[in-house]
Amino acid sequence: MSLSDIFVLRHGGTEWNREGRWQGALDSDLTNTWLMQAVAIGESLGAFGISPESQRGTVSPQGRAWQRAELALELLGITATVIDDLREIEIGDWTGLPRDDIAVRCLDHGVETSPDI
Repeated sequence: MSLSDIFVLRHGGTEWNREGRWQGALDSDLTNTWLMQAVAIGESLGAFGISPESQRGTVSPQGRAWQRAELALELLGITATVIDDLREIEIGDWTGLPRDDIAVRCLDHGVETSPDI
């Protein structure tokens, strides 16, 4: 592996994801499943020869992102650098609301929503 290789690790599922809530820049705890998978990912990356000499880590300042990165990378001896520009976007009044509530608010204001909201 070389520094030109890029590996992307998603932060994973949170309690708010499970509840169908939009997080934006707020944090919600990662589920135990995603925490355990972070360790497994670290073990898998180690099997590929990933090390502090071959890779460096960067991570969003979101707690859910650095918590997962820390679990995966600590097995490899890699400390990730926090990059503020990787922060999740703000979503204003929608922060923390369930998708169904957002859809109702949009309809109340005459805004059509996609089935994904």
